[in-house]
Amino acid sequence: MDEGIAPPFAPAPDTVKPYGGRWLAQGDVLVVEGAWPGSAVLMEFLSLAAAQDWYNSAEYQEILHLRTDNVISDLVLIEGVGPDFTVGGFAHRIRAALSTPGPRPAR
Repeated sequence: MDEGIAPPFAPAPDTVKPYGGRWLAQGDVLVVEGAWPGSAVLMEFLSLAAAQDWYNSAEYQEILHLRTDNVISDLVLIEGVGPDFTVGGFAHRIRAALSTPGPRPAR
């Protein structure tokens, strides 16, 4: 167990390791545009599926209430970008999708 974590959250690292998860950042947020209420935690998993498997695991579900009962928070899972990702390529795909008739892509 990580001694640096507040007691209600101490079991969390043990649930993450089997799914290849690791913490990348934790702490206060320096807001330079928009609004962000409070601090943030950023974790990385090998894939979105691995993150979902961790979240849905019996081990995490057993301690989930420790987070939800003690803090107001949102938890989102986001697919990572590949090594060939570029902002220009992303913008090109969005422009192409917007110029094609039919349903608009989700934001």
